[in-house]
Amino acid sequence: MLQQNAEIVAADEEVTALLHRLRELHRAGQDKSAAAGLLVTKIKRLLRLRDQRDRDLQKGADTA
Repeated sequence: MLQQNAEIVAADEEVTALLHRLRELHRAGQDKSAAAGLLVTKIKRLLRLRDQRDRDLQKGADTA
């Protein structure tokens, strides 16, 4: 469980950094398509990690 939480925190930090980068690119009037595509990929990963953690917690609660 601790490993899952560490991965979730890392993925969340990556998403936050990419959002910041997108804002910078927007302000500078530069192309945002590559950063936006990467952001979508990172968000999907973050959601998968959170879903897996939630399923694992549910399994633990069901067996307790």
